[in-house]
Amino acid sequence: MNAKSGALLSFTIIAHKYVPGSNRVISDSLVKLVTLMAEM
Repeated sequence: MNAKSGALLSFTIIAHKYVPGSNRVISDSLVKLVTLMAEM
């Protein structure tokens, strides 16, 4: 994704035994984390 500054960001999130949709709190937290990174 591109950051607010225009810089191209590349990252990896590793979540052991994570199943998308299985835990809404974790899913929401991951979305917030990625959003905050993009706003840098």
